[in-house]
Amino acid sequence: MQTNNTILVGGLLIISIGFINAVVNNRPKTPVFAGGVGFLLLASLIDSFGGQAAKLATSIVGLATVTVLIVEGPALVTALQNSQKGK
Repeated sequence: MQTNNTILVGGLLIISIGFINAVVNNRPKTPVFAGGVGFLLLASLIDSFGGQAAKLATSIVGLATVTVLIVEGPALVTALQNSQKGK
């Protein structure tokens, strides 16, 4: 069985952006990490059925990744720019 790189890269982006956002906003980091890993586990489980289920899992992860980038991206960029101005 081959790994689905789309699921791995999408999960990495989701967890990374969520973790960075939690650090910048002084929020708990454990729920972000646990939720990201749980989401990856669920997507990988769906992917393991193969065929159309694998396409569904890849689509769900792609949609979640785009949503995280759209929702968290601008706030994260603004926070990072403000932190650079403080130096």
